[in-house]
Amino acid sequence: MNRYKLLVFIPFVFLLMLTGCLSDSDPDPDGRSALDVETLNLINQYRKAKSLPLLKHSLVVYEQARIHSQNMADHNSPFGHSGYNFRLEQIKKFISVGIASELVAFNAVDNPAFQAYDTWVNDSTSKSHLDNSRYSHAGLAAVNSFDGRFYFTLILIQEKQ
Repeated sequence: MNRYKLLVFIPFVFLLMLTGCLSDSDPDPDGRSALDVETLNLINQYRKAKSLPLLKHSLVVYEQARIHSQNMADHNSPFGHSGYNFRLEQIKKFISVGIASELVAFNAVDNPAFQAYDTWVNDSTSKSHLDNSRYSHAGLAAVNSFDGRFYFTLILIQEKQ
């Protein structure tokens, strides 16, 4: 009888461990946070609804977005596009880029991903970038600063073939 219980118990424990390993809180292979992924997913849902190609995540582009968001969050760089040309040159060392743009946002709300997305789709300049079908790849990074604000950087690129 005890052996039967053990045979039933072991697969149950394994299943619990497996589902724990696949939780949403696990890190992304590229180091993206759940907030990074959620925000890019919102943008891709928007693009899908407009029959635009979905943006593919690019690790190279993401790394530059992450550095910029971190610098803004740490107040080492002003909020905005300071250093954009440098970030683009770093990306171009690894990717052949056609067109590119950068969007930034910050907020301190309960749903920061949606607020950043909503800010961009309701700003005509930002929206024109989100609506551009030529963009193929993106890097999006959100960083929470010491003062509770979330700083977002979205870099969009057209990767030349």
